[in-house]
Amino acid sequence: FFEWKKNVSKTPFFIYQTEPFLNEKHYPNINIEKISQQSEKDKLPLLAMAGLFEINQHCESEPLYTCTICTVDASETMRKVHVRMPVILSSQHEIDEWLDFGRYKTEQVLPLLVPNNDIKMYRVTPNVGSTKFNDINNIQPIDVDKENKTVSSNRNTLDSFVIKKAPSKYFQDHMFKDESNKILSHKRNQDTIDDYIYKEIKPSVKRFKK
Repeated sequence: FFEWKKNVSKTPFFIYQTEPFLNEKHYPNINIEKISQQSEKDKLPLLAMAGLFEINQHCESEPLYTCTICTVDASETMRKVHVRMPVILSSQHEIDEWLDFGRYKTEQVLPLLVPNNDIKMYRVTPNVGSTKFNDINNIQPIDVDKENKTVSSNRNTLDSFVIKKAPSKYFQDHMFKDESNKILSHKRNQDTIDDYIYKEIKPSVKRFKK
């Protein structure tokens, strides 16, 4: 499953127990029965989670099916990414215990609701957050060193286009320019009005010329 680590920018991680199907050419269309035969008998080919479901029969049209995944406090490994984690069922016997509620009572399955530290993880592409991408690249590990170099390079390129100036100095300069523009504009308008009035009241030389 995927989980996002909340830091400066959210970072997605792929978390698993059994080695992922990185060599499956037709992923996500995989033959799970064939893979099960090739996997170790004591390990499940897919990661199983404990969940609850309910069927609401009181809807106007069709029954409403709802479900939720049970979560617990994160294990030591999982805490590197998130404070919670799903309840992981690690064997077929645990799956049977959880699903067969007619045979196993609630008190018998409560011990299954514990953190599981038998997991592995690595960083993956942020494209996992988009429904447009659904291929093998979503579970391919990212080269962290290469990613850091790319981020560093982009940051330097961006800085080269940005004028570095202290915020206080920036605002002082703009305030000075604004005040100067107001003063100049005021003087210009005042002079124009004075000139206009002066021309109106000034006697015409030609009018009183003898």
